[in-house]
Amino acid sequence: MHGSPLLRALVLTALLAVTGLLIAALAGRHDDTDTPLSQPLPTSAAATIPALLSLQLSAPVRTLTLTTLDGTSLLSLTNPALDTEHPLTIPSDPTLTLLLSLTWETPATTNFLRLVLEPEQRDSRQTLLHAPDHLDQHAIEFTWDAE
Repeated sequence: MHGSPLLRALVLTALLAVTGLLIAALAGRHDDTDTPLSQPLPTSAAATIPALLSLQLSAPVRTLTLTTLDGTSLLSLTNPALDTEHPLTIPSDPTLTLLLSLTWETPATTNFLRLVLEPEQRDSRQTLLHAPDHLDQHAIEFTWDAE
């Protein structure tokens, strides 16, 4: 190896600086028109429909909650009346599975509840549940013909 060590150090420093500038220029480029892959697709308002839920209880309950499978809370009641109606917004899927949690004031072998779901522009569906004990995330499925 021939040449001045000072000259070699200066050339090496200059090359490292140019390489650093090129890397910074490449890393600093952003194309704002690209959409990130992790961004969720927009959902339309047509994905839900209004519905009326009629609830009949055979005995007083302390709490009652109704959620969808994805965890969306549709109804949360504390000490509700024995016969009530509640407007809901439900997913418009042809099959709807709801999770019911319920705590009776006094569990008894004769406890039951009746749910009637009346979505707009669909036939109503009902279910009668014999529930002598508390329920935790009990699945209830409603099915309609695909539209």
